[in-house]
Amino acid sequence: MKKIFYSSFAANYDKYLLSILLICTFSINVCNAQDDKELKAMTREANMLFEEMDYSTAFYFYTKLDSLEPGNSTCQYRIGVYYAVSYNEKTEAIPYLEYALKNMDPQEFPFEGDYYLGMAYHFDLQFEKAIVHLKKYLAIIERDVYESSKVKRLIENCENGRELIKKPIDVAIRNLGPEVNSKYTDHSPFISADEGTLIFTSRREGSKGGILNDDGQYMEDIYMSKKVNDSWAKPVNLDNVNSKEMDACVGVSVDGQKLFIYIAGKGGSDIYMSEQDGENWSAPVKLNNKINTSKYNENSASLSADGNMLYFSSDRPGGYGGFDIYASKMLPTGDWDVAKNLGPKVNSKYNEDSPFIHPDNKTLYYSSNGFNSIGGNDIFFAKLESDRWTSPTNIGHPINTPGNDNTIVISANNKHAYFTAERKGGYGGNDIYVATLPETGSDALTLVKGIITDSESGKPIKASIKVYDKETKHRINYVYSPNPETGTYMMIFSPGKNYDMVIEAEGYSNYLVNIYIPDQKHFYELTQVIELSKIAPSSDAEAGEIITVKSTIIDYIGEEPENTNSGDGFEAKMKTESEYDDLVNMLELIIFNTDSMALSNLDDEVEKIGNEEGKVEEEPNYDFLLGMLETVIETTDSMALENLDKVLETEVSVKKYLYKNRDTTSEGVNYGGTTVQILGKVDVNEGEKIKAEQRENKAAERRADERKAERDRIKALFMDEAGIHDETIEAVAVQEPVKEEVVEEPVKEPEPDPEPEPVVKVVEFEKLYAIQFVHNSFDLTPNSKKTLAKLLDILTQDNSIKVELHGHADNVGEDDFNMKLSEKRSMAILKYFDQRKIDSVRIKVFNLGEKKPATSNDTEAGRQKNRRVEVKLSR
Repeated sequence: MKKIFYSSFAANYDKYLLSILLICTFSINVCNAQDDKELKAMTREANMLFEEMDYSTAFYFYTKLDSLEPGNSTCQYRIGVYYAVSYNEKTEAIPYLEYALKNMDPQEFPFEGDYYLGMAYHFDLQFEKAIVHLKKYLAIIERDVYESSKVKRLIENCENGRELIKKPIDVAIRNLGPEVNSKYTDHSPFISADEGTLIFTSRREGSKGGILNDDGQYMEDIYMSKKVNDSWAKPVNLDNVNSKEMDACVGVSVDGQKLFIYIAGKGGSDIYMSEQDGENWSAPVKLNNKINTSKYNENSASLSADGNMLYFSSDRPGGYGGFDIYASKMLPTGDWDVAKNLGPKVNSKYNEDSPFIHPDNKTLYYSSNGFNSIGGNDIFFAKLESDRWTSPTNIGHPINTPGNDNTIVISANNKHAYFTAERKGGYGGNDIYVATLPETGSDALTLVKGIITDSESGKPIKASIKVYDKETKHRINYVYSPNPETGTYMMIFSPGKNYDMVIEAEGYSNYLVNIYIPDQKHFYELTQVIELSKIAPSSDAEAGEIITVKSTIIDYIGEEPENTNSGDGFEAKMKTESEYDDLVNMLELIIFNTDSMALSNLDDEVEKIGNEEGKVEEEPNYDFLLGMLETVIETTDSMALENLDKVLETEVSVKKYLYKNRDTTSEGVNYGGTTVQILGKVDVNEGEKIKAEQRENKAAERRADERKAERDRIKALFMDEAGIHDETIEAVAVQEPVKEEVVEEPVKEPEPDPEPEPVVKVVEFEKLYAIQFVHNSFDLTPNSKKTLAKLLDILTQDNSIKVELHGHADNVGEDDFNMKLSEKRSMAILKYFDQRKIDSVRIKVFNLGEKKPATSNDTEAGRQKNRRVEVKLSR
């Protein structure tokens, strides 16, 4: 996965092997003959590789030269540079560069040495020393806009780190051990809410593809481990999910049964989802185009505890920087709505990635290299307060380091943080660690988990769960289903609430579990087994048959239902109209769930029922209900809305089931039109009771607020359906160029022209602008500068336009050299734009070397066309 970096040594293994053989050859000659000529040849070879920025290969020459000629300042300096530019060995550069600085003539010590030493000190948390050397370097290169901006940001990182390490967070960090970690790279841990399931990505031996890459590691696969007696079991490869290519986990639902996967494609990376069915996982399914884009990258995702919000990262146009955090709400149809950017408080002009929404549904953790980052990516968190996100807070040191700190997940009880790091004492590459966190003061949630079984056999049952607010009787839009094969479930509840959890299964009696959670101060975990009994119908009724249906709308308009007794002490089914029930159910969806699908079908339903011959005359109830609907839609009459809300405020219908040898007259609780049997009340933390009077007052206020909010919401929806727009609604219009009107000599003074609308300049975005270069050169030619000047004009006029630079080279020379040459060409154009005040955040660079020629390299003319940087503009 692109978020993880690997050693350049492994990536160039064959080349290094040849170099080592060459070193051995030189060594034998030097040892045997002490031939100065051979020593000079080795020095020339090392210097040439260093000048070409092939530091990895040059390093082996310099270490050999250093052993033959100890104390050589140049060798010491260049060994130090190798360590300074490495991914995770920067601190090793300090003694070498300090020696070179002390022993080299000040005129001979390269000015870049201060930059490398500053980087090494920064990585070693010696921020004061780092700032001194970085400022010395900055004073020399300040006119270089691109380089100076990079150094200034590094100085900011040091200043941030200097402040953050003064107040380190009190955490105990430990490696998850060899049961989870391997000698290869293991990263991106995700846990279930009860910390019983761990899913992560690994490049260990045994991957499904079995392919060993050039970097010495296997292709990424997704693994799962279960906690048994407080220890992690051996990780299992998720064979159904993994392919022969790279597969990486980027998010897991709180119950551990939904898995979000990152898959790279031709146009960019996308997010897929797999669901657990028993012990197996479904094939990954790509999320819809409201989440994924065709040309851009979506890297990671996190699902809220109730399943209604998906947070993810994307570099699509319209953001505040590179990658931004977005959120999408689940529609009543079960699909994802248009994603919304979380705004400038959460996102910066840099990159934000790897979001994780805590089970409290209001604390968002994510990585960013903006804000007050210590260096690279740091972990931040923001809070959702009154529907607005707070400014992000750096989670602090020692979890955050000067390196890249990316994925983190926090347990539901706020006690543990799981994250990836490469630290001393690890098992190899990146390892997975867990930190025990201090008290955060977050809401004390309640975790409810268990299994649903048949009361007779004890076997798991495929069931569904609905959750209601006990006080308001409104269903909570909780998107959840237990595992259909194992019957297990896991849910998160917030404190200060009284919930009813209704369990339904086909062929079984419905059960209700009441869960009362006061404003407690501690995390609570409730485990329970729900045993459902099969429905045993009487001889003259089918299992689950509706015996009584009573519509409160009929009561409201003064009609009494006709009831008949059929014996055995229960009521027979009353006469109903299925179309009427459908319409009532649709209204209920609109009021309580703002079901957009119901709204879209509402006009058709009204027209269909109202136009049926004789329907209105035969059924006055339709006339009443349809008249009210038409009034609402056509006039958005507030009184009609209020009446409609009042009608539907009570339950629409009551269903009673027949149970053999069961007391059918016992009182049940009616939710969603169904009378369910009560299992019993689960009173969480009995010692903390809310006074009845306070609870009733709060409930009354909440019901009043919810009714008003529902009326406002349904009014807005009906207005939108009817094409009526309030004056306060801001409309987005297409801006067109203003046409000048030629006017003859006026007879009288003309009226002043209205304020002209802004003119939108049309840019041809899909066109690639090719900037050509001379052989082995990355200097801009006069013709290239003319093309760039035109592009600069476009970028200056429209700040929303972003740039992609794709660097290329011909196939003359080694692959690595051509890759570096394409990089330098891209950097030349990047510097051109930077020096002319185009924000580098708008520009993305892709270096391809000789991999994608525009035409054949067989001729000089073809090779000339391949020495290029393709510039692509986009919004």
